Amino acid sequence: YNSFVDYVHQASGAAFQQDGNGGKQKEWLTDEILDLVDKKAKAFLDWQNFRGTTLESKYKKSYHLLRNLAKKKIEARQVEYWDELSIEVENAIKQHDPATA
Repeated sequence: YNSFVDYVHQASGAAFQQDGNGGKQKEWLTDEILDLVDKKAKAFLDWQNFRGTTLESKYKKSYHLLRNLAKKKIEARQVEYWDELSIEVENAIKQHDPATA
């Protein structure tokens, strides 16, 4: 039994390789947005690490710029994604609707 379980784990690992993080991502999420969010997170940590120093305003401004940019890109991509999806649904309805044939 144990050898069978090991074989199944190996075969499934080879056939169904995961992307690393193992979590499910939103379909509209792109690599560009993920990179921007990572930069934003790093900028936030930098801002928090330099609180109370003369460099705080520099890091705060950097974080706020990245936060606003990430928010705009995410909102734009979500609108684009939902528009694409609605067009696909409308085309599928038209294609399979006998009244419009």
